[in-house]
Order: sequence, then structure tokens, then C-alpha cells
Amino acid sequence: MGGLYNVKKFDSTRTNRAGSCATSDRRWLARILPCVLLFLALADGAFASGTCQDIVNKTANDFTFFGARHGENKTLPTRLRLIVWNVYKGGKPGLATDFQDLSQSAQLVLLQEATDHPKFMTELSNANESISWAMARSFYQERAGSFTGVATGSTVKPLAQKKLLSPVSEPITNTPKSTLVSDFAMVTPDGYVERVRVVNMHAINFVGNFSFMLHIKQVIRAIREHDGPVIFAGDFNTWSPWRTWFLHQAAKRLGLSQAHHSPGLFLTLDYIFTRGFKRISTEYPGRPIKSSDHEPMILNLELELKRTQQRI
Repeated sequence: MGGLYNVKKFDSTRTNRAGSCATSDRRWLARILPCVLLFLALADGAFASGTCQDIVNKTANDFTFFGARHGENKTLPTRLRLIVWNVYKGGKPGLATDFQDLSQSAQLVLLQEATDHPKFMTELSNANESISWAMARSFYQERAGSFTGVATGSTVKPLAQKKLLSPVSEPITNTPKSTLVSDFAMVTPDGYVERVRVVNMHAINFVGNFSFMLHIKQVIRAIREHDGPVIFAGDFNTWSPWRTWFLHQAAKRLGLSQAHHSPGLFLTLDYIFTRGFKRISTEYPGRPIKSSDHEPMILNLELELKRTQQRI
């Protein structure tokens, strides 16, 4: 990839470089941060699109499909390259170039704040012609003329897909968040097929702890009913210590372990949790990524073969 990426072993100290702030500074930040985030959300969500009336919950059709067309169910390799990224609705320049560089050799891509605007879909489809996309629609923006939601891209056709719409909505704009649950097949070296559940989530943001808990619990139920390998990833909007604690406790109860996270300047919002996989390597961009306000997370994973596989 022309030196764009430096593949590094996972380094837990990497996330502690900004950890020299005093405890009092962190507490002060925690107090004012929700107010700042709410203001920014209103400015970006409602006012940037015109008015609150421009945002309409047109969710009769659950999905938008685009990109490559895979006519039959094939299997993901047991060793795969995964990308998880909040792409800011494609609102910043350079997304097509960045995604083209990022997604080479990737078999699985989980995007948050995707849209089905023709420009966005065309850019992603042209950037990597081997990926097929399913976007779980969250809400419709009249002025933009498109839905937004989470999109899962893969180089093979999934066995099944299901959309979950959050049981609570964002305040003021009254918009929900969507989660996409996808099942894929993997063939082990001894010829058995493992069903892998991939959960792409964008968690509810500007609500209280109880509403956040309800949304996480909704998605947790979809993971609990599956006893095989799991990839659970996305933008969890964990901008408070309590949210971070609750998310990690919920993941721990399901046997999920944190495989990666994308640290921000003050906050960690994006995580990858897995069960039944081992992390081979973590990749970090070799240059700044400016086409989104989130950093992409890139992992190379391998299916663990300690489980008792079953034919499906």
C-alpha cells in the first residue's frame, strides 16, 4: 500500500499519552462535556440540515444495498482484515481516497454515520469494487435527500442480516440510532462451518444513563442469542465514565474482550470487542486522516479453533 500504513503490535501504552492531566481537570471536563456535546449535536444535526422538520423518520424500508453484488453465500476467510470507522456522513473531503487506501485487502468493513446519498455510495463503490454494502437506515434527512445509518461491507454475501432501531431517540431531533446484525460463514481447516455474528452499532448519544442502558441492552440481547464467535464494534458514544463502565461490563458478561479502541484527545468512543477470535496485529495510519472526525480502527483477526464447530 505504498507505505501508507505502519503495521504495529498492539501497544496498550499508546492510549495513555494524554493521561498526565490532573484528576481535577478530568472531573471538570466530565461536568461540562455533556453540555458541549449537546450544543454541537444540535448545531450539526438540526441546524446544519436546515430545521428539525427536515429530519423525517422514513424507515419503512430497512436497508439500502449498494456496491458489489455477491450472488451466492460464500465464506469469509478465518484470518481477516477488519475496518471500523465513523465516516461523518461523508461530510469532509478526501473520503474516497482515504477509504481506497484503507480498505485494500479488507474483507469486512463496519461504518457508522454512513448515508445512501448517491455521491457517497458511488465513492465507496468505486474505491473498492470487491465490497458489497448493506446500510441499516436510521433516519431520513429531507434536505440531503438521503438516509443515514450504519453500513456493513463485506467481500462475501452474509447468511442473514437484521436491523435494530434504538428503543430511544435523540432529544430535539427525535432521531433513532440503528444497529446492523449480520451473520457470516467461516470454514475451518477441518471442513466445519462456523457462524460468525458481526454487530455494527452506533449508540444513542445525547440522552441520560437509563436510555443509554436500554439501547446497549437491546443490542446485547442479539449477541446473547448467538453462542458462536462475535465481532461487536462501532461508535458507542462513551463520553462519560459510567457509559464506559457499563459497556465494558455488558461485554464482559458475554465473554467479549476488547480487541481495539480508537483514542481521542479526551474521549474514547470507538471500540472493537470480539469473542472466538485472536488479534494478529493492529494497524495505524501512517498519515493523518482528515476525512472524518473519528480515526479508523484496523485489525487483523484470526478465528480461534478451540471451539467445537458445528455444521450449519
